[in-house]
Amino acid sequence: GFALLFRSPYLLMIGLFILLMTTISTIIYFQLGDLITKAFDSREARTRAYAMIDLAVNGTTVFLQLFGTGRLIERFGVTAGLVLNPLIMVFAFLAVAFSPVLLVLGTIQVVRRFAEYAIAKPSREMLFTVVDQESKYKAKNVIDTVVYRFGDVTSAWLSAAVLPYGVAGLAVAGIVMSAVWFPIAYRLGRRYESV
Repeated sequence: GFALLFRSPYLLMIGLFILLMTTISTIIYFQLGDLITKAFDSREARTRAYAMIDLAVNGTTVFLQLFGTGRLIERFGVTAGLVLNPLIMVFAFLAVAFSPVLLVLGTIQVVRRFAEYAIAKPSREMLFTVVDQESKYKAKNVIDTVVYRFGDVTSAWLSAAVLPYGVAGLAVAGIVMSAVWFPIAYRLGRRYESV
């Protein structure tokens, strides 16, 4: 799987897409956890806060997957499905920079996750329909496990690096990473649609 991944620019772009997505997602999760811990004294209250976020994500995701994902991708294409999250994240991190409060970060987490699960993930899975079977099963496993988990590790390093700068440091790092993520998503979508 590693050999297939490193020989294919297309698969490398998918891996980079996943790496950036995972890193950004985990950074937001850590920052949200920090704000929830500071906002709520009891474990029960913190659990309720996480549960409300997860309920909102799951409800909107199911609704969109049932009634909108197929129509959105059919009408606007895989490229639109892939670039949606990086675009959302640029605006989300700008919002965090101007208002670094729990309500803003919680809302961003809901929007980011439902856009990822309902639109970006189906679009991302479609990218593998144009590669050979060996790449689909071997390289995809490397991307879905090793690259994904490396994104988690990378986000821990990045979080530690921006921690002294607080939420403003998070916002700047997020904007930069989302700005890098956007053209990768766009190129992946265009390459898929040209096949």
